[in-house]
Amino acid sequence: MKSRLATKFVISGLMILIITVLSGTYYSSSIVRQANFDFTFGYGSCGTNTLDTFKNTFSKDMHTTPPSFVTIRLMLLAREKDRIFSTMAAIDLFRYPSSFTVAVRPGEAVTRITPATTYRLLVRNGTVMKTLRWRDDMMEPTNQQARRLRGLMVSIQDIIVSHSEVKKLPQPRALCV
Repeated sequence: MKSRLATKFVISGLMILIITVLSGTYYSSSIVRQANFDFTFGYGSCGTNTLDTFKNTFSKDMHTTPPSFVTIRLMLLAREKDRIFSTMAAIDLFRYPSSFTVAVRPGEAVTRITPATTYRLLVRNGTVMKTLRWRDDMMEPTNQQARRLRGLMVSIQDIIVSHSEVKKLPQPRALCV
């Protein structure tokens, strides 16, 4: 009786695995943060504020002509990197296209965001490298992927600005449009 029940569990598990693989469903929780996990994250209306965890720096665009930046040393805490990686895994970032856009059907109404925010992301985790670029210029239409990606981007920005060294940086005198 026990072996029959165990066989049923094994067959059920295999069926779930096969259905998952055939349906294209991917459980990103199987992605494990590697010791060499690092990333660069560029963002802003010009996409030029940059956190670089490879070098432990943050550069803030002062929006001047000619361009000028204030660069400081900024090292994320292990728990902050864990949180960012967990969010990346949860939204399945590694399966996003390198150039992300939200599809708009012909004739569909679009609500634009001005100025748009441009995001750039380069992630290394083990031997995997992932790049992503997104010009977030639409409120509607949207989709689940866009909402999740926006959540990740805002979460990283919140972590950046929570650091006292970033709070002390001068404010730009102009905006980039």
